[in-house]
Amino acid sequence: MNKFSRVSVTMCVAFLFTLLSTIMIVMPTAADTENYQGIASKDKTNVYEDTSRNSSVLKDYEEGTILKYESHSSDWYKATVIINNNRVTGYINKSDVENANAESESLEGVALQSTTSVFSRASTNSNALKSYDKGTILKYETFSSDWYKATVILNNKARTGYIHKSHVENATQEPSDYEGVALKTSTKVFSEASKESRPLKSYDSGSVLKFQSYTSGWYKATVILNNKPRTGYISKNDVDRLLKSPTKLEGVAKKRTSVFAQPNESSNALKSYSGGTILKYETYSNSWHKAIVYLNGKPRTGYLPVNAVDDLVSEPESLRGIAVNGKTSTYESPSLDSNKVKTYSEGTVLIYKSLSTNWNEAINIVNGKSKKVYIHRDQVENAFKEQKSLNGISLKQPTNAYPRASRNSKALKTYDKGSALRIKTFSESWYEADVITGGKKRKAYFHHDDINTDILYQTTNYDITFNNMVDIQMTRTPKANGSGTISATREQVEYYSNPSNFERGTDEYLQFLVLSQPTGVNANELNQKILANKGTLDSTGSAFIQGAKDYGVNELYLIAHAVHETGNGTSKLAQGVEYKGKTVYNMYGIHAFDSCPLSCGSEKAYNEGWFTPQQAIIGGAKFIGQNWIHRGQDTLYKMRWNPDNPGVHQYATHVRWAELQTDLIADYYKILNDYVQIYDVPKYASQPDGGSEPSQPSSGSGDSSSESDTLQTEYPKNTFGVTNTDGNLNIRSETNTTKDPIGKIPNGSNISIIGDNGGSWLKIVYDGTEGWVHGNYVEIMNLLEVDVDPTLTVRNAPAGEKTGEKLSDGDLVVAELDSDNNFITEKAELSGTEYTWYKIQYKNETVWVAGEFVNIVK
Repeated sequence: MNKFSRVSVTMCVAFLFTLLSTIMIVMPTAADTENYQGIASKDKTNVYEDTSRNSSVLKDYEEGTILKYESHSSDWYKATVIINNNRVTGYINKSDVENANAESESLEGVALQSTTSVFSRASTNSNALKSYDKGTILKYETFSSDWYKATVILNNKARTGYIHKSHVENATQEPSDYEGVALKTSTKVFSEASKESRPLKSYDSGSVLKFQSYTSGWYKATVILNNKPRTGYISKNDVDRLLKSPTKLEGVAKKRTSVFAQPNESSNALKSYSGGTILKYETYSNSWHKAIVYLNGKPRTGYLPVNAVDDLVSEPESLRGIAVNGKTSTYESPSLDSNKVKTYSEGTVLIYKSLSTNWNEAINIVNGKSKKVYIHRDQVENAFKEQKSLNGISLKQPTNAYPRASRNSKALKTYDKGSALRIKTFSESWYEADVITGGKKRKAYFHHDDINTDILYQTTNYDITFNNMVDIQMTRTPKANGSGTISATREQVEYYSNPSNFERGTDEYLQFLVLSQPTGVNANELNQKILANKGTLDSTGSAFIQGAKDYGVNELYLIAHAVHETGNGTSKLAQGVEYKGKTVYNMYGIHAFDSCPLSCGSEKAYNEGWFTPQQAIIGGAKFIGQNWIHRGQDTLYKMRWNPDNPGVHQYATHVRWAELQTDLIADYYKILNDYVQIYDVPKYASQPDGGSEPSQPSSGSGDSSSESDTLQTEYPKNTFGVTNTDGNLNIRSETNTTKDPIGKIPNGSNISIIGDNGGSWLKIVYDGTEGWVHGNYVEIMNLLEVDVDPTLTVRNAPAGEKTGEKLSDGDLVVAELDSDNNFITEKAELSGTEYTWYKIQYKNETVWVAGEFVNIVK
């Protein structure tokens, strides 16, 4: 071989190697693409020349057409269409088709429409290949989220068609065997699951039949016709299913009652009993009991209508109640037709035990002897087993306190309208109270309609004049901001210390809410509506209620305090800190001083014995109650201004402190149903009427290089972040660093984020102070931004049902986190594609979105 030949061979080999490498890179493999079958979901579903809706349309298909295509990109599928007998590659937008299920499942079901159609395409606008009467039994297989696929025979040829899911009801795939009693005079087994179909066989009322579960409205049964088994269908309304586990019972005959030979009131009566007779029987079906009667000394099985007897309670309760309806009688037997033994005036308090649904049992003394008697439940109003003390206010002029729980009794004492009363719950219609009359304490009763316990307003008058109170406050260096860097003007002190400036029904009015009274809120409401997903505060409603009761503090105030201090239950002290070999908790930030929040807070918790979240909640309530609430400063207003002794033992110097604390408490009251509020509003001598709110003093303008001080993007409620600095992070009144900070945040603190200014600054709230911090020093923990075109579907579970809500591109949502501040996610398939699903908060509900269409905001 010559030199030229050797060079040529070498170059050819190199060229072939390069060409082969190129081919290996660009040639797709089978693993790169995935084939799909799906449904055209638009009226005209287009196949485009390119991956853009602005490109030319190669071909379009009617809604419901079954298409085949393959994966291409995040928004597009690739498909092949035939144009002029040539194969042309085109593209379908993913939102224009619905993928069919990757695997099908064979099903059987019942036609629900009067005319149930099998359509030529997966669209109700397409031609019906074949139609079936309501109740017809059909067979089909799963196809998509809204459609089943079925085969029909037309002109002796098999054709594929489609049935809308709402037009059929699937039969159960794992039927259960049952027995039941025929309820109709002629109970029919039909050829189809429709009463319009042909009856195969009929049975007399009371006949015991065997059948299987089938659909929500039908059972399936087998009957014998001409010695051959036939499948038929029984309406669930036509049979009374037997109970599989009979229970032995006793009960009271409501009136003259018969035991029948068959579970049919047209059958022979084996035996009859007078009303009030106590009978023994066992459960048989929903409409019948089974009983044993003796005829000529021999036992016979009979049947007793369920509605003919009043079952005795399994565990009688000792009760007390009020005689109602004028006069209440006791009877010799549990029957209103039996003899009366004794009669009581309305309002008399009686003692008895529960006997049955309609009767109570009691003891009367007759001729010096005890006699068992019976009281009908309609003739007494039960008293509550546990009584709760309440504050109330009288509504009538006058409001009567009665010696018996009856308006027909003579008033024991009267009260003027608006009088504050201390009462106890007694029954649905009555309160109980102790009143002093004739120098003696007497038991009395107030009607519910005469007392208000939901919201009680009271006014406390103070001898000091309003001007003198303000004079004293001005000597205590009041401030106009939370960090204490701006002095308050007299005009500001006069405005915020004047109760006349705050109207009933506003959030700010909650500064007069008495915090020394538990609200009586329900623990379930606290757990479900306030404490859910609040870290270690989750499901601690009972502890807050216990702390409130034990130490006389409003539960919602305690929760607001704890939620604020722990950053929704996620702070280190809330999660538990190891101290001297023990895990301790501090839910209110007690002794968590700025200089040593973790060490000092955990030391206090250790010394107090707060070794569980519940102990920290209850023990902290004791600390708050003793140091403030029960020193006479039992409202936020009194904590700030102390009208009993102005200028002494005041919680804060900020003139708006009391008003600013009401926001979170107001939010809680708005979502609860079961609570009582008591307001104590101060009234100073010569107190002026309300005026206009004064302007806030300016802290100065920023330098020319500062960013906007305007909130541009508002974040969703409950967005929070964690500070990440070498030392403390400064809170500033403006988005620049030329002015002194208005507060400082320790490193690692949780902060509530309101939003941003469209630049580098975040508007936040920390420890009651609202201001700006630089975003470089905050890690946002739970914020997601929607990244989708055009909308993102919200679902009730991972790959679950659609909620009907949709998010738009750029929307911000709050994600839920676990106890380690990680996003709560789950993997689940939807239409053959596996997604990572994020749990989020949206419109006060917990829902899920696919993670592929959201970005984490940091």
